Amino acid sequence: MKITQEDVGRARGAVALDLLRSGAAVDIYNLSVRLCEPGEVEIIVWSAWGLGQAPEGSEKEEATVGARKFEGLVEAWAGLQRLVADRKCTVLLGHDYGKGAVVLGRLSDDGTFVRQ
Repeated sequence: MKITQEDVGRARGAVALDLLRSGAAVDIYNLSVRLCEPGEVEIIVWSAWGLGQAPEGSEKEEATVGARKFEGLVEAWAGLQRLVADRKCTVLLGHDYGKGAVVLGRLSDDGTFVRQ
């Protein structure tokens, strides 16, 4: 399910929250969000760069911008805030190449980007 800012606080936003509770992934902007057990939320930031194509530093920047975008969404959406409160957030950078997807790396707790 794809969600936009206009869906927050509306019936479509409520459906998205229900899907997240059930373990499904929900697409918000260029992010895929999924609740993982136990106590984790996984965010995949979708990149336009393919495996090995990104200029130096751009992967970290893209993952960081995605993490900030998610944080802003959590602040603006009380229902999502309640759902992800006290969960560890894992930020992955991924690339969907049309026939599948690949994880390019993850943003570590100290803010460095770790390639897969």
